[in-house]
Amino acid sequence: MPLPQVIDFLTPFDPSGYVTISGAQLEQLVGGLAPNLSIGLFLITTDIVGVPTVPNATTTTKWQAYGWLRITPQNNGVALYIWNPNGAVDATLLQWQVANIGSIPNGTITGSMIAGLTITDANMFSVSWSKIIPGGSGPSVGGVLTGNMPNPGFVNSSVGQAAIAALSVTGAASAGVTTATMAIQANSINDSNIQLQGIAAASIKLGTIVGGDGVTTGQIALETIDIRNLKGSGTASQMQIVDPADLTQMNWITPPLLLVSSGALETPIATSKFMPLTVNSAGTGYAYKPHDVISQYIEGNSANFATATTLVAGTLPTTANTVLATNFGAAGTITYTVVSASSHLMIEADISLGNTTATDGCHLALFQGATLIGHSTLYPAQNCTPQGVTTRLTAYIASPGAGNITFFIYIAAITGGSAQINIEAHQASTFRITEIL
Repeated sequence: MPLPQVIDFLTPFDPSGYVTISGAQLEQLVGGLAPNLSIGLFLITTDIVGVPTVPNATTTTKWQAYGWLRITPQNNGVALYIWNPNGAVDATLLQWQVANIGSIPNGTITGSMIAGLTITDANMFSVSWSKIIPGGSGPSVGGVLTGNMPNPGFVNSSVGQAAIAALSVTGAASAGVTTATMAIQANSINDSNIQLQGIAAASIKLGTIVGGDGVTTGQIALETIDIRNLKGSGTASQMQIVDPADLTQMNWITPPLLLVSSGALETPIATSKFMPLTVNSAGTGYAYKPHDVISQYIEGNSANFATATTLVAGTLPTTANTVLATNFGAAGTITYTVVSASSHLMIEADISLGNTTATDGCHLALFQGATLIGHSTLYPAQNCTPQGVTTRLTAYIASPGAGNITFFIYIAAITGGSAQINIEAHQASTFRITEIL
């Protein structure tokens, strides 16, 4: 149906009422032309670095009847906009709206308007079985399958081994599952169905293998595990002890040991732990045996150490006025780790001490941290010069608590000379910590 006859343009004034028209009037006539309400024109702009040049149809109202072609060189595109006087005002595009899907009336897109092979799963909301296969809920199945698609089942004894993918069949998901719902029939797997191979430890549930302890339900036969099946503790010089009354109770121990380097006392440090154990009253484990040695630190040293620091006789030594004998421990610090917080520590130091000056003597001090716990002063009359004499210091600590304890050995001269540990080449000194439960 053709459009009705209309005047295409509206003029700013009627030129037919003028005998003559001036150039200004002619320019006003041409410049003031606007399309009729049923007629439109196009505005064409090109984006500058992605920024659109938006025609302001609010100021120039005749543009509201125009279409706007926006050219976007950055993506070789072009977009068509239409002015919507009732639309929301955008900060950039004003009331120009792109001619998109909202401009397409409902029911106007036909099959021939859709490109071939362009509809994918992501474009489809849902398709009923009745649209795929007649029958609504899905077709019935037969042969080795039973039921209806899309959730068929298998007929009993219908699937052979060749049709089952590896690791695709599982058993009952949890305890209490009835036989009717199990994927594998109970008690249906026998030796002939299992290939000869080992079972990974991760596949065995913890606590499911018990030892043969005289009970008929034991899963490990009595006297069937020999030493070749036992794994060591992984610690050097350890041995295993077994309770003869209960073969399931075992532990690894380190036997008493004094480490000596190359047969000479050259500042070795050794910690030897004794583990005299007894079965607890419940019979479920072991505990240390009371009144026995449970750990021991022993250090022997034959290296010489000397200092000219002096401390007047009768004055108690402190960590500030004596000199650390760096022969012992690590950088002069002897660190001991307590095994039992309720134990008792016996500290014994046998130090060969002397002074190079025959008319002078020496101080020997034993500290626990910054606390003086043992002190002895040797005078010239005690033959500490010049060959030296072995001096013994002992201390006792009850309930030392858990963690590390540090000990230090300090020496100083009385008035002069050089106080020395192991002043002669054949001399040696020792330090011992014994922990008793």
